[in-house]
Amino acid sequence: MKIIKHNGEAIKWRYLEALHNIQLTDDLHLANKVTGKHIDYVKSKMNVRLAAQTLSNSVADAIDFLREEEGHPDFQGSEKTTEFIRKLDTLFDMCNSKNPIARYSKARIDESNLEQKIEQFHNLSNHLKELTDVEGQLLVLGRRKKPFLGFMMTAMSLCQISRELLKRPNEPLKYLLTIRFSQDHLETLFSRLHRKGGWNKNPNVLQLKWSLRSLLMKNGVTASSCANSVEIDDTSYIVRKKLAPFKRSIKTNNSLHTADSKSINIPQQSIILYCWIHLPQDLQSDQMYPLRYKTVHTCIRNAKPGRKFKCFFCTPQKQRRTGCIQ
Repeated sequence: MKIIKHNGEAIKWRYLEALHNIQLTDDLHLANKVTGKHIDYVKSKMNVRLAAQTLSNSVADAIDFLREEEGHPDFQGSEKTTEFIRKLDTLFDMCNSKNPIARYSKARIDESNLEQKIEQFHNLSNHLKELTDVEGQLLVLGRRKKPFLGFMMTAMSLCQISRELLKRPNEPLKYLLTIRFSQDHLETLFSRLHRKGGWNKNPNVLQLKWSLRSLLMKNGVTASSCANSVEIDDTSYIVRKKLAPFKRSIKTNNSLHTADSKSINIPQQSIILYCWIHLPQDLQSDQMYPLRYKTVHTCIRNAKPGRKFKCFFCTPQKQRRTGCIQ
């Protein structure tokens, strides 16, 4: 559907295609993110990022510039198209507010602007309700009604839940960020599972089990940059249980001892080691545990019976502490 109408005026997709062609042929790019992927979207219909970048204010500004400032003939009559793009961009921003100090359409919803936000949601919903196809049939009643009904249902739901949470008598919220109601976090989790499973689109039960288990143990598996949605914040997508402290056996000449994060005992050797808990601050995090272990283990491995050995962290003041090991 490349042509829709609002109050008899056409909204055409060809203006976005013309914008992309001009940016390909000319050296100057008009400050937007439209590429070939945005125009040939057939293989990426569920990609939210491409849709948000295509129907954005920067694209509307570029079309207005080519029509008004340059007088380009391919963009004459595109006023209704840019109006539609701006309204969809505003609605998308209002449904994805994530910064408490943002302004305008990305502002948070609180008691001071609640009624204004509700009125904006109603106006944008009515605009979508009035859209028709080239034959004059309402889009919300046609075969392709789902995206328009989805936006309208989301807007009405946010209005009701905002009023409920901000106006309730017991412990009302100070403000509301609509991004918290998004399903992008679930989409990102699915992308991680998809990536961990070798991009298998139809995993069986065992493959899903092992992918989840792997994600519980490894934080390095991230969502793909080409997924349908991108990571919004550092929200933990899987609740991790506290793991047992790492232990490793250190084999000496006479016996086998266990080294953990608290103490190290080496018989028949006189070694001065700086205690684990007195390591520099930049080595005390869990991410630096392998480096901590390697530092102490290297000192023990290179030591010989009958002599004293100092690691590079020790100083005369620190050696007199009880934390050091004789």
